[in-house]
Amino acid sequence: FSSYLQLIKKSETLLHRHGFKGQFQLASFHQQYQFESETTDAASLYTNRSPYPMVHIIREDSIVKARKFYPNIHEIPERNKKLCMEKGVETMKMLLMQCMQ
Repeated sequence: FSSYLQLIKKSETLLHRHGFKGQFQLASFHQQYQFESETTDAASLYTNRSPYPMVHIIREDSIVKARKFYPNIHEIPERNKKLCMEKGVETMKMLLMQCMQ
């Protein structure tokens, strides 16, 4: 996971260095994803966990367009974390394992 985080950091540095700051942003997903403020077994971690390491490149203009339909777009990550916590860590583990088969 630490090697993956280094890849994300280098990728973000390259985006900024080549003038793409404000045009693109990265969203990262990994089997061992960990938020600094969460314990390693928190259900909320599953918002960013995936069967395989992934980097999602998001166009900033797509976010601007999404705001037209979802005015409180900044609330989506917290809503997703809450849903994962309601489902529970065992359900989230099961769903992730199903994706890996």
